[in-house]
Amino acid sequence: MPYDTMYKEWSVYKTDTVHFCSPTCKRVFDKNPEKYAGKLGL
Repeated sequence: MPYDTMYKEWSVYKTDTVHFCSPTCKRVFDKNPEKYAGKLGL
């Protein structure tokens, strides 16, 4: 997911704020953030 502060959905992973384009994307990330953190460079 690209970093875009225009997105309304967000989560904090460790010390990073991750923005999402939809509630669905946020839910998927929140269930298993370690799976996606590496792909996001976190």
